[in-house]
Amino acid sequence: MRRKNEHDFLLPDGRHISWLLFGDPSGFPIVYMHGTPGSALEAAVFDRAAKTAGAMIIAVDRPGIAGSTHINQSLAQYCTDIAYLADSLELNQFSVMGWSGGGPYALVTGTFLASKVRAIGLIAPQSSKDPWEKFVPAGLLRAGLFLYRGITHFPSLLVASFRADDIGRHSSRPPGTYRNILARSAQRATRKGTTGLVDDALTLRNNWGVDLEHLADILSDQSPPLPVWIVQGGRDWIIPARDTDALAARIPHVHRIYDPTATHLQTLLDHTYEVVRAMVHPRQVQ
Repeated sequence: MRRKNEHDFLLPDGRHISWLLFGDPSGFPIVYMHGTPGSALEAAVFDRAAKTAGAMIIAVDRPGIAGSTHINQSLAQYCTDIAYLADSLELNQFSVMGWSGGGPYALVTGTFLASKVRAIGLIAPQSSKDPWEKFVPAGLLRAGLFLYRGITHFPSLLVASFRADDIGRHSSRPPGTYRNILARSAQRATRKGTTGLVDDALTLRNNWGVDLEHLADILSDQSPPLPVWIVQGGRDWIIPARDTDALAARIPHVHRIYDPTATHLQTLLDHTYEVVRAMVHPRQVQ
């Protein structure tokens, strides 16, 4: 079922991009890259923070997810799709942010489109090294995501898993965060099956199309500097802090928000206001 606020953009090659809008429709634009497996609906967790900060969240479904046409392409090639979308929306300047698997997409896109980007936000981002590659080969990844799609038919199981990861820190969550946002985002991600999710995960694993050294060179040449904000939790076992520490050491102009007791999900849910403010006013937050 198509959401009321779901938008569709037709690329020059005939492919479609689906995207959702949250926050203030007249606010400063932030392009959001969802996690893996995930979908654009995930960005609804930023809705209140974006309205408060005067920001418009443009959350994009990646290829093969929700209404976006499937295609195998590198992270570097994906930047062209976002550039077309930004031009169609007449975005003269915007920020880019992403959570987990969306982090590399945000980093590469924000760097390649640096002339139009105000800030890059990386929330518990996967680094250039997949922490699960040794333990989850491609075949097992496909099987796991097929099973994941089955689980999405039982929202109560998804809600229980999100609550378990957020135990002890969910008292201030907006009503429906687990069911209406996170669980439905998971369901949306598998609308077309799991092929798009599998290829998205494999792209993050081995098809960036650019290395960190080249990204660092581009960022080093930016004047004024393009701020890169990294938010990380100390109890994140999915993306360990040591991985984001290594990432931060390899790219310039990094600013950190470190939460020593946050899990992977809590890193996303507990820092929405800080991250959005940093994307709108990056130099004021410093």
